[in-house]
Amino acid sequence: MKLFKGWIGEQKTALNMWFSLSANTYRRFHNIILPSKNGTTQIDHLLISRHGLFIVETKNKKGWIFGSENQSKWTQTLYKKKYTFQNPLRQT
Repeated sequence: MKLFKGWIGEQKTALNMWFSLSANTYRRFHNIILPSKNGTTQIDHLLISRHGLFIVETKNKKGWIFGSENQSKWTQTLYKKKYTFQNPLRQT
């Protein structure tokens, strides 16, 4: 269920990019697998344009999200329960 929820969030983001970003200006790539020192890493969305290169990490979460740029873990608070997850800024 958790993987499906993440996949749904990525699909919604890809669809929003398709509707809101001009194909004449942006090249869109999704679900890119790259080699890394630990095996492989995955990029949810990559946008290339004359404005730059943009990497987008999608999270499909509800509630309050707490975390800073330098923290390794962020916290989601939902219905008085707390869950931690990897900082998406450090993930990619």
